[in-house]
Amino acid sequence: MSVDARGVLFGAVPLCLASTLLANTIQLGETSAVGVGSVSSYVRFDSAGEVESYGIKLAGVVLDGLSGSATTEQHAHVDMPDGVSEIPVEFVDIHFVPGGHPGGPGNNYWLVPHFDFHFFLRSMAETASFTDETTGFTPLSGSYVPAGYILAPDSFVPGEGVHWVNPAEFSGAYTTNFIYGSYGGEMTFLEPMEALSFLELMRAGTEGDFSTGIGAAGFYQKAGLYPSEYSVSYVAGEDTFYIELSNLSPGYPVPLPAAAWMALALLGVMGVIRKMRR
Repeated sequence: MSVDARGVLFGAVPLCLASTLLANTIQLGETSAVGVGSVSSYVRFDSAGEVESYGIKLAGVVLDGLSGSATTEQHAHVDMPDGVSEIPVEFVDIHFVPGGHPGGPGNNYWLVPHFDFHFFLRSMAETASFTDETTGFTPLSGSYVPAGYILAPDSFVPGEGVHWVNPAEFSGAYTTNFIYGSYGGEMTFLEPMEALSFLELMRAGTEGDFSTGIGAAGFYQKAGLYPSEYSVSYVAGEDTFYIELSNLSPGYPVPLPAAAWMALALLGVMGVIRKMRR
């Protein structure tokens, strides 16, 4: 019996059954402790074996003990599942902030206990080098700007970059938001943010599952599958939350003009000629 790169068992089952097993399969990535529980990354596949969504699986027990003034900050990170090259995310940083942090309308919108889930598009080593605020505020431009999003002032955070927000999300009390991040003019992370009170209500059964569309960019510097929807759901039988990015579409860099491709091809030909002359 063997396990393919997507965690599906083959060899001991008929191929037709293996195909059925592949439907709606979840492949888990790395797991890390958070508080008294755990968090894992995952990728979900459809019945054809194609990537359908990806996200974070958060044990409900993590919420236990997070309320109150004595609560301490929680921090963890997990790598995405191996062998799924379609996903542009390198790792996810999970951060529980007991007192919240500045930002949003009035610069105090997020001053409540909440989780930040940073889906980073760069490696941990590279994101650690994001320390220069001037470079950080080099904005995304043109088709790289997600629809409906604006660059938030005073939003630079070392190790992350600057934050892009959708003003249309700021209506009523804070429950959940979706943020983009950039550094040096390139997108660096996707970030669902979930208020602790929102998750507690879902776990208690007084708040239903949440799903909404998000503004996507026309192009992305890093190729991969990008979401135009995200959701937060709670499965009571598992006591588990799923923070999921879905409705995926391929994202690519802005195509070079034909003249640029011709120039690159010419440079390649010239390089070959130089080698032949040696």
